[in-house]
Amino acid sequence: MIRKLIQGFNRYLFYLTIVPLVVATLVTIIDVIGRYTGHPLRGALEINQLSLVLICAWCWAHTQAKKGHIIIDLLYERMSTGIRNVANLFNAFMALAISGLLTWQSAKIAIDSQSLMEWTDILQIPMWPFKAMIALGGLALCLQLAIDIVEYFNVLRSRSHGHSA
Repeated sequence: MIRKLIQGFNRYLFYLTIVPLVVATLVTIIDVIGRYTGHPLRGALEINQLSLVLICAWCWAHTQAKKGHIIIDLLYERMSTGIRNVANLFNAFMALAISGLLTWQSAKIAIDSQSLMEWTDILQIPMWPFKAMIALGGLALCLQLAIDIVEYFNVLRSRSHGHSA
């Protein structure tokens, strides 16, 4: 139940990336046409930078769920299945620890940004919501990694029970 809820939320974030992707695309097209005609779009770079923040952060968890992050096949493929399972569990723990620290610090930075009233230079867009979205993407990734850890642990446990019988 919790697994489906978390993965549904992660999928929702992933699909939501279409909005900043379309915004960045349209802004780029308008800016290029504007530059050609002598009227570039004011703040186009800022909008694209903020859009890229959302695109990246909102895709982390879904990419993890699909096992789309990079692994080093050269070593991984030479491992036995049992060693791979242990490596997967270890990697998920390490990724959760690192992602948890990054998420915590991202949340702190977002709070600081809000209290400092940081704005973009040209369009004066508040930056804290975008920094908070990095923390949200990190939280979604941490939850997905926790699901992965449970699954990897269950695989190891079922293999150990299967071999001891």
